[in-house]
Amino acid sequence: MRCQNCYYLLFNLTRTDCPECGRPFAVTDYQFEPGAVEFLCPHCGQAYQGNDERGLPYPRTFICVSCDRAVDARQMTVRPVAPDAQGRVGSPWDERRHVGLWRAWWATFRMTLVAAPTFFRQHVGQSNVEAYWFAAMSACIGAVLSTAMSLGMVAILVIAQSGGAPGVLEWALMACVTLIWPLISPPIAGIIMGGCVHLVLVLSTPQRRSFGHTYRVILYGMGPQALAAIPLCGGHVAGIWSTVAIILGIREVHQTPGWLAAVAVLWLPAIVLLLMFAIFAIALAGSALG
Repeated sequence: MRCQNCYYLLFNLTRTDCPECGRPFAVTDYQFEPGAVEFLCPHCGQAYQGNDERGLPYPRTFICVSCDRAVDARQMTVRPVAPDAQGRVGSPWDERRHVGLWRAWWATFRMTLVAAPTFFRQHVGQSNVEAYWFAAMSACIGAVLSTAMSLGMVAILVIAQSGGAPGVLEWALMACVTLIWPLISPPIAGIIMGGCVHLVLVLSTPQRRSFGHTYRVILYGMGPQALAAIPLCGGHVAGIWSTVAIILGIREVHQTPGWLAAVAVLWLPAIVLLLMFAIFAIALAGSALG
């Protein structure tokens, strides 16, 4: 039972609009497995079972047996009672075969961008392959404009040096090198970064979830990489936003404090930056002494 606009999970709500995006909904817009959910009176909370072919209460309007007030099935609260009723569906991306590729990508991208805690709290997912394809598509979308700009700059340099435009082979080689990287970088980053993050979790969080959860958090956290398509500053914005999304995802999925999630994600980049700074300082000092 998800919002048709943003895919927010609509169980246990006492309102008739999505708390994430504000889109109105009615319980009777959905259908349910027999016995998977129960329907609560909006006035007193009396529980009812669905009794028609769609798993909904019938008749749609009736008098509550507990409070004697009129009940409209469209406004009832839906509470999952089956063990897998709430966690059965993964991310919106997992439903792309039903809702369409672009709509599913956009819904998932938007959630990782502006509602990362909600996304990772509800959409852990079970498939590393599905998470990879989302990360790869996001990276490829981000690379479209930056690739065009890079190829344009390379072409200008080639023309300036040789006096002629690059040939077909040169264009093909430059395009392949630039566009293949977004396809191979997500699993590389997922394994390296996931290993570093999970090492901290192993040492500090006894109730942590599996490495697969960490790996998928990192891949879905790459959704903001599509922002790299913004000219000039897009790469920096995408990197920062993606890092924040991954930190929030680690916090939600592994139920760790925010500071610990930040340490788990940032400790390796911090060490690399410190080493680079130390090498630069040594080189600068050596040139000054020389």
